[in-house]
Amino acid sequence: VREDPKNPDVVYVGSEFGLYVSVTGGGDWIRMNELTGLPPAPVNDILIHRRDNDLIVGTHGRSIWVLDDLAPLQGIRTAISEGPTLFPVQDAVRKEYHFTKPFQGQQTFKPASPPLGAFISYFLPADQDSVTLVVRDADGNTVRTLPGSGKAGIHRTTWELNFDGSPPGGGFVISAPPVKVLPGTYSVALEGAEGTPSQTFQVHLDPDLNVTETELVAQLEALQNLLEMRDQADDAIEQIGLVQGEVDGVPEVVAGQPEATVEELVGMAEDAHAALEEVRLQLESELGGYRSATMLQGRIGGMLSSLAQATRQPTDSQAEWIGNYQVQLQAVLEELRVVLDTDINNLSQAIEALGLPAIKTGKDRLIS
Repeated sequence: VREDPKNPDVVYVGSEFGLYVSVTGGGDWIRMNELTGLPPAPVNDILIHRRDNDLIVGTHGRSIWVLDDLAPLQGIRTAISEGPTLFPVQDAVRKEYHFTKPFQGQQTFKPASPPLGAFISYFLPADQDSVTLVVRDADGNTVRTLPGSGKAGIHRTTWELNFDGSPPGGGFVISAPPVKVLPGTYSVALEGAEGTPSQTFQVHLDPDLNVTETELVAQLEALQNLLEMRDQADDAIEQIGLVQGEVDGVPEVVAGQPEATVEELVGMAEDAHAALEEVRLQLESELGGYRSATMLQGRIGGMLSSLAQATRQPTDSQAEWIGNYQVQLQAVLEELRVVLDTDINNLSQAIEALGLPAIKTGKDRLIS
């Protein structure tokens, strides 16, 4: 039997059949196995980790089991009386895990690890239409928006200390870890449940990592630059596909016009399609898949993956290549603008002169 050090009304009991908890000082009991995933097993010892506020259970036959962050159990009675509640968030540590053990067939054993990041727990007394967890930095800028369950009860989600819009993205992008936030002060708000105060917490850097804040800032700036370039390349490829679809439909659109007019407009459409294709092939391979890794979009994705897996600023060589990719990408986007303003615009005006629908380029939406 263990009494919670933060709330004496919370009591934990281990028995031959599992783990039980009371939040009423022993007046009522709940079996925790079904709630937490603890397999049925005798519980021989219980420890409450005072620093991490975790419940550690020693079982017979199921090894050691840990329930991270007891804040919801410690505060549930107050939450029930007060309404929607966002429980205190423990400080999080930005860690970098890499599993480097070589493949050993069935001999390899890798148990599930707890999620990396900040545990965010909240309570809803009744069902809500929708709730959202919004994480902000010390300046009030939104860095991450997480969907939450609107069902009544206690819920927990994990913010993995990453930004909105982290990799992977569209097209061929080599798998990359999320882009992590810098150490500092952050807050989380439960939106959709009125009157719920936000919670503030710290993100610390793993003390085992030998890196300065200046280096982390330089890495983040480079990653954000690469993410922007990746999105621009993806948008350009999407736009080219949309416009090529419009151009390919020209023969059907102009059918029924004089033969000479049809021949002229179809020829213009073929030339426009070829001009767009020439731009697209500078971004991705005609063969697709892994072959696109050698094209500009793939090279940007490869650099994004390489840099995101490290915890350091870009090397001189990486910084030089990132600058080169920026110059190359802007040149390709300018070439696309020229094709849209000349080949596609001329074709569209010629079709409109016949009283037919213009070609939709999506230029304002994708390429600005």
